[in-house]
Amino acid sequence: MRFYLYIFCIFSFITAFIACNDTKIDSKTTTLDEEIWLFNTQYIKTINETSWEKLSVSALNDFTDFKLEFTYISTGKPQTCGLYAKGIVANEAVGNKEKIQTKILMRPNLIPDAAIWIIRTNNTKGSIQVEISDIAAFIESCGDAHQYAVGMYDSIQ
Repeated sequence: MRFYLYIFCIFSFITAFIACNDTKIDSKTTTLDEEIWLFNTQYIKTINETSWEKLSVSALNDFTDFKLEFTYISTGKPQTCGLYAKGIVANEAVGNKEKIQTKILMRPNLIPDAAIWIIRTNNTKGSIQVEISDIAAFIESCGDAHQYAVGMYDSIQ
């Protein structure tokens, strides 16, 4: 019986070792002050022919706090939602280390249970992907006009 237990343990360790080698977390630590591409840039998402969502991120207090400004632009008056947040960089590489995506996690003060992910896509247009974990709480805080805040944005600088 012990023989089978030893074989099972050895097999389990080998399986765990192979699985851990397949998915690697990038050991390079990055701080938000090194992510210059994110700041002083305006990102815009086209909703339809007459409306857009704009996002700009500003660094405050020496890159310890951030202001996310979502602006819904239409033929009427623009509606702006400013959120103050804390943020961290969460770089990761899956399998091949060449495919590193820069992910930035923002936690807004007004919506503490929600997470706003800003993901830099690897292209020459400077596009970002915005994901919001609790879109219902985001809409409740920012208003119905910002229901299209999730999605792909292009930089307009």
